[in-house]
Formats: sequence, structure tokens, C-alpha cells
Amino acid sequence: MTYYIEYEDKMWSDSYPQGASTVPGDWMEILQPYYQDIDEIRCCPTATRPCQDTHSERRGSIDTVWGTPAQQTEVSRAGYYGSYGLNRWSTDPLGDDERYWKVSSVKAANEIPVILDCIHWHLRPDHTNRIPDKPLLVFSDFPVNGQGGTQIWRCFVNRHNRAINGSFLDGSVQIIPLPHLWDLKWHRSFERQNYTGDDFPWLR
Repeated sequence: MTYYIEYEDKMWSDSYPQGASTVPGDWMEILQPYYQDIDEIRCCPTATRPCQDTHSERRGSIDTVWGTPAQQTEVSRAGYYGSYGLNRWSTDPLGDDERYWKVSSVKAANEIPVILDCIHWHLRPDHTNRIPDKPLLVFSDFPVNGQGGTQIWRCFVNRHNRAINGSFLDGSVQIIPLPHLWDLKWHRSFERQNYTGDDFPWLR
């Protein structure tokens, strides 16, 4: 919210548009002036163990962070690490994709996630993302690069009693039951799916 106020309601430019190979505009670096050298602020207290993934994406898991401190990896050019990820749909794209939110002063901003529990530094979900058919526990359960249309899986982590925590475009922080991830307004054209706990019997 401090960033929104300082930049007159505008989100930063997404320098990593879909399908492009440019260097990501890491939220960790963009917001660093506000949290300064308190690196722990990027970590959920239940997910602080070092990353176990050896792939260049350095994915996290339920209780591990993504990235490696002071080591440049594919997830961060500056050696950042953490256990939260950015909804990239909340940023301002370099292209003309109308699905992005771009600003915070929009209707139902309390339904638009910005930063939330995640095994990667960012995600870009769509309502067509399929639901998991088993628990997602370790980094190898999460496809690299969202293969198979599973970007939403990056935040489908059972960290808080079948729920995750997330911040929203209106500045609120909410507990999000995992089946409700498909009901949030990730982007302007996102269609709610209305899943219930019955769709995830293995999650009980």
C-alpha cells in the first residue's frame, strides 16, 4: 500500500511478459526499499527451511523457501529467497493484455490477490488450471514452468490448516481456503469455479 500511495495508485511494469525472455522485474527488489534489509519478511514462519530443489527454478515447498540466499538463480537475478509469490496479473504489462489489473483502485479489490504463500516468486493463474489429484508436498510435486496448466498449484500449499495467507489489492490480508483459490479474481477475465471441499477428498 505504501508503494501504491507513492506511485499514485499504479503498479510497477511487468518486465517479464508472458512468452517473453526478458529479465523478471522481481517484486523482492522493487519493494526492497520498504522492507530494507529485513529478509525474513519475505518468508512465511512455517516455510523457512532452505530450498531443496536443484533445478534452476529453485522451487520451494510447504516448509521450504524458493531461491538461495546470495546466489543468482533462475528465480532471482539478485539472490533473493522467500516463501511468498506475486500474482503477476496485478502488475502493469509492457504489452496490451487487458487481463492485468495495473492499478489498485478497482472494484472488488478485496478479491484480487497480490502477494501470497507460494513455492515460486511469482504465478499467473487462470481458471482453466486443473485441480491437483493428490497432496502437493515437496518441490518435485510442482511442475517446472507451470507445465500442464498448473500455475495455480504454485500457491496450493497446505501451510495453514488447508489454507494459505494472502494480501489483496485493497491492502487487506486474508486466510484463503485452498478450494477457494479458483474463486479469486486473479485477472480481469478470471471465471470463478466454485469448487468445494468435496472436489478435494484427499485434502481432508
